[in-house]
Amino acid sequence: LYARRQVGSTIKPFVYAAALQLRSELTPLTPIYDQPMELQTRPDELWKPRNYKEKYYDWVTLRQALENSINVATVKLSLYVGIENLAPIFHQLWPDLSGFYPSSAVGSMTLTLTELLARYQLFYHCGESSIAEHQLVVGEPRGVIHNALQCNAMAQVASMMQGVVERGTGQELKEYVGSRSTVLMGKTVTTNEGHDSWLVGLERYVLEG
Repeated sequence: LYARRQVGSTIKPFVYAAALQLRSELTPLTPIYDQPMELQTRPDELWKPRNYKEKYYDWVTLRQALENSINVATVKLSLYVGIENLAPIFHQLWPDLSGFYPSSAVGSMTLTLTELLARYQLFYHCGESSIAEHQLVVGEPRGVIHNALQCNAMAQVASMMQGVVERGTGQELKEYVGSRSTVLMGKTVTTNEGHDSWLVGLERYVLEG
C-alpha cells in the first residue's frame, strides 16, 4: 500500500479529466490521431511513446483511447492541452509530485497505492453529483485532498471508465465481479511484461486496487 511505484496507465483518467476541463471544445467523442511519434525531450534525446504490442489505431475518439489505454493518443492529448497547463492540476492533486512531463501522462510518475486510490474515490463522488463544477475535499490520514478537477469533467471520465470495463482493457474486472454491481468502472495497467500489474475498480460503495 505504501511502496512507491510507477503508476502506468492508472493515471490516464486524471489526464483525460484535466483535458476535458481545460479545453471546452473537447468531448469524449473528439477524434485524435494515433500513430507513432517522436518527441525531443533533451537536445540529444528523442522519446518515442509506444502503444501496447505496437498496435496503432489511426483515428480514435477520446473515449476509445481511454477504453483501450492507447499511449500515443494520450501523449498527443496532453501536448494539445499543454503540459504546462496540466502540471498545476496534478501538483494540486499530489502536492509531493516532483514534476509533470509528457511521459507523466502515461504513468512514468511514482505514487503509492494509497495515494492513487484516495484520488480515485473522487470519480465516484463526482459521477454521482448533479452539481456541475462542485469542488470536493476528501479526508485522508495525513491531511486533505483538494480536488483540482471539476465534477462535470470527472463525470464524463467516470462514464468513459465504465466503457473500460464494458468494452476495453478492463473486461476481466466485470467477469470477476459478476452481477453484484450495477455501476462498475475501472482502469488497468500492465508493466514489466505482465508482472506487477495494477488495476483499480470502483463500485457504488467499494474502491479496490
